[in-house]
Amino acid sequence: MSDHEPLGMPPSHETTPAGLNDSLRRAIDDSFSAFYKATVRNLVGFLIMQGATLTVASDIAQETLTKAYQRWSTLTYPKGWVYTTASRALVRHAVHACEEPHEDVPEPTSPLARPDVARDWETRQVSSPGFYGEWVSWFSGAPVVR
Repeated sequence: MSDHEPLGMPPSHETTPAGLNDSLRRAIDDSFSAFYKATVRNLVGFLIMQGATLTVASDIAQETLTKAYQRWSTLTYPKGWVYTTASRALVRHAVHACEEPHEDVPEPTSPLARPDVARDWETRQVSSPGFYGEWVSWFSGAPVVR
């Protein structure tokens, strides 16, 4: 059976005769167990490729597969449902992830110890006669003539 074919499970196990409930429940559990084992690793990898960390991907995959088990008998295309649901859960997780600073953010400062020295150096480089020639040769691949 391909991943896109329906599983052929009955629509609801509550409407079956009492003697069939146990065997039907075992069949559903066995079917879902096989699906889980075949899907969980690839689902986590899919979420990681979408940008999730391993921890987040594992949590989302577990939550999604738990929801899939709860509605297993009604899912027509479980693989598609699981991947779509997990992908949407990752988007919700990313949107709701808020960073909270632990301290006050300091005033913006230059990463340089003395920014005026760097500005003077840039001015000297641009005004030097060889600067333009070196710049052009860098991008054109021509040799520098001094």
